[in-house]
Amino acid sequence: MASPATADEPPSRLRQTFQDVPFSAHPQTWSALYQDGYHPWDRLGPSLALADLLAQRPDLVPPAQEHDHRGNLLRDSTGQVVRRTALVPGCGPGHDVLLLSSFGYDVVGLDCCAEAVRMAEENQKKMDERGIYEPANGVERGQVRWVEGDFFGDAWMKGLGNNGEGQFDLIFDYTVCSHLEWFTRGVDD
Repeated sequence: MASPATADEPPSRLRQTFQDVPFSAHPQTWSALYQDGYHPWDRLGPSLALADLLAQRPDLVPPAQEHDHRGNLLRDSTGQVVRRTALVPGCGPGHDVLLLSSFGYDVVGLDCCAEAVRMAEENQKKMDERGIYEPANGVERGQVRWVEGDFFGDAWMKGLGNNGEGQFDLIFDYTVCSHLEWFTRGVDD
């Protein structure tokens, strides 16, 4: 479902916008689209494929939280629940981040645009007020961090992921890599 304000936009606007823009200028171009209120990729909810995967095939992803033989959540020496980490690059308004958090993952939502990160923070507040993305099945909600950064660089990784080393147990990319060939066509190495 496209954003209400952009439902009648031609589908080629995105391709035309990036056609002659060098790859290094893509973050600014994405920001301009967000500032214009143009984000038809926002379906106003999480990826249905991710939701189905987490709910119906949890055997295909690492469990967010481990349990002992009595069914109790494993905790570290400080009493905190031991959680796996997830990364959602190109998180936009953050629906997938919030869904993963509701399944118990500590999640980093990464986007190259300050406007997208702001939108994700606002979305999180709205969803929390409405009780959307509540944890189920005895898991504790994972922590969420919103980060503005360039996925193709490594400056954003500092202090994030497993033990703050920039490594994650699960990476869910629904947008960034699907556009790479299109965006990098003609880029010299």
